[in-house]
Amino acid sequence: MIFASDLDRTLIYSNSFLKPDIKDIITVEKKDNKNISHMTKKSIHLLNSINKKILFIPTTTRSVEQYKRISIFNNNIPIKYAVVANGGIILRDEQIDLQWQKIISSKMKSIISPKELIKLCGFFLNSDYVKSYRCCDELFLYAVLKSDYLDFNHFESLNELCAKKGYSVIKNNKKVYIIPKFINKWSPLEYIMTLENKHKLIAAGDSYLDLPMLSNSMYGIVPFHGEIQELYRKNLNMHNNIYYTKEQGLLCSEEFLERILKLVC
Repeated sequence: MIFASDLDRTLIYSNSFLKPDIKDIITVEKKDNKNISHMTKKSIHLLNSINKKILFIPTTTRSVEQYKRISIFNNNIPIKYAVVANGGIILRDEQIDLQWQKIISSKMKSIISPKELIKLCGFFLNSDYVKSYRCCDELFLYAVLKSDYLDFNHFESLNELCAKKGYSVIKNNKKVYIIPKFINKWSPLEYIMTLENKHKLIAAGDSYLDLPMLSNSMYGIVPFHGEIQELYRKNLNMHNNIYYTKEQGLLCSEEFLERILKLVC
């Protein structure tokens, strides 16, 4: 059995989720000497216990560099595999899996590169809606918006252009991702499951980007605060056994990790 979990807003939480009544908070990520991501002590203990029972795979849209900032995977919880760049890269024993890289590189040759796409998407990337943008590990683009609002016609123009070039456009809160259609979180997990001869998947995630792995899981978990809860619950319920947490934020991860530990014991 494998447990794959999204990181941000599922397992780890930014400063905006910190509440005075939540105790024993541990910082798990720093940037420029500032504390930026957190878990509770209990969540770390539960995750470590799960990792000793079954194969745990962090599964994130973060770049390799961003993923490596998370200290618990360096110091507390040993990780055999990590899925990063939304599935475009697999880290195996902290090194890039070359066979998976070969598969993705071959597919990338069939579409224009993200750097070429930047030129075509200038009308959006350089618009008043966008605060900043970057290319993630030479696989996809993401833009940080100035606010949650993005004009529908502007979004549709971007979507139509990118679709013709083999890319999907996904808005997630204040971020817009422009990702090759073949890059998703499920495909690398399927690859790892074959390598490890594992046939059952437990998955946890809060956003649209997590839908592929949730839809293919034996048991899926969605945080109460996640966009899936609000926008995709009806469709996802048709596919498999999905559990929606009652708690939000840092306490939500405690809730679902306790549930998973009971499942695997």
